[in-house]
Amino acid sequence: MVERGAATILCKVLKKNDKDCRIVWKATSALWNLCRPHDIGQYIPDNCPSLVFSCLIRNSTSSRATHTCLGALSNLALVCPEAFKRCMTRSNMRQLLTIIQRYKFASEICGHFGALVANMSVCAELAAACVEMGYIDVLVHCLKTADIDNEEANKHLVAALHNLSDINEFTPRLCLAYGVECLRNIQESFDGEIPEFVAGIFELGGLPTSCTTSLQVAAVCCDITVVVDILKNSDIDAVTFDEKSACDLALENSCEDVVELLLGAGAQFNKNVFESLDEDTQIKMSRCVRRGNNLRVTSQNRMQAIVTRTSKMVCDVGQVVTEFIPGVELLLVMETL
Repeated sequence: MVERGAATILCKVLKKNDKDCRIVWKATSALWNLCRPHDIGQYIPDNCPSLVFSCLIRNSTSSRATHTCLGALSNLALVCPEAFKRCMTRSNMRQLLTIIQRYKFASEICGHFGALVANMSVCAELAAACVEMGYIDVLVHCLKTADIDNEEANKHLVAALHNLSDINEFTPRLCLAYGVECLRNIQESFDGEIPEFVAGIFELGGLPTSCTTSLQVAAVCCDITVVVDILKNSDIDAVTFDEKSACDLALENSCEDVVELLLGAGAQFNKNVFESLDEDTQIKMSRCVRRGNNLRVTSQNRMQAIVTRTSKMVCDVGQVVTEFIPGVELLLVMETL
């Protein structure tokens, strides 16, 4: 059918009826199903990806049209990659994110968004743009809200993260989105391909394979600013599969600033981990441990002083209210009745 011009005819239909969501729904569904063989790129009009994307934007309020446009774009990314790449300008990539935000609780649409990102990430340039423009945040959010019974949608979303995981900025952005916890939950919920994709993400991204939280990964793989950003919403004492905390990992990897930060925030470390370090590393890390513990004591003393001063101020304000506001005694008596 493609060799006989079916794709060309469908493009003409779309161009003429690009604002009719019912026709767009049917025509892009047909394109989606036609664009499967990988050797048919020569039969697909060069303007096909941009035309389908235009239809997506103009019919984004229709969930059915959005669904099939995403599916068609996903397959077009594979069968005519050059035309698709020309279509995916930064402006279009931003608009795509805006559309997905509208459907972030619709598992089917999110799943096909994942398939689209997975396929377009075959192009290294587009993969880097996805990471830079915040696609990881959206993919992780879609995973968190996806219907756990919809295995296909979850698989596409994890596959998208897998295909982005070798990009330089992938790991910090995954940690900032608390994506490690999400991936571990997904890994436990399914059998087959999905756990394999998750394992591949850890391997390609260079993440420690025993980690269970984003804080643990950030402690050894990210700049300290990332650790600071996610620390307040993380379980500082959570352990890896081999019973090591984020502080233990930072010690093992000689991440001095991170060790000081975590100890200052109240973390603990395993003495066995410390004793397993070589002598030079122990000497170096001893200084970090000492500074971190001092930081924690200083912070605790400062907080205690603030609490004490605040308590005194509350008492003083209470006394002012009692002495200078007429009728306050009556209110206090009535409160006790």
